[in-house]
Amino acid sequence: MATVSPYVGIGPDLVFYKYEEFGDFIDFGDPERSISADDFVSEGARPGFHVTGGLRVRIGHDFSILGEGPLQWAKATLGDDFRPQPGQGRAASRHVGLQRRRRAEHPLLAPARACYDLPLARSESALAI
Repeated sequence: MATVSPYVGIGPDLVFYKYEEFGDFIDFGDPERSISADDFVSEGARPGFHVTGGLRVRIGHDFSILGEGPLQWAKATLGDDFRPQPGQGRAASRHVGLQRRRRAEHPLLAPARACYDLPLARSESALAI
């Protein structure tokens, strides 16, 4: 019989980002409201935070199927080219995987339980607000 184990977690992150806007822009500082094509890029790394929740379904002594849904947050100040500042980013993703547990050959050489995760599917979305 399968054992179902729900779990939740929280933790810090280091979020690497690249934000880009491109297209035709109106120059509101020009009385004629001229239009020009341009692109603007801001990239870097910022500290962030995440929460996650998931289910682990045991399908045998050494195997489990995992399903997880983390949500991340981070804030960044972009360059002066960006008006208004998007500022805060949020990203959601979903993971499905297979986990294999193995026993250590010798208790002094390895931990008593070690797990290996094999991702089977992943879906991501990001939103800057």
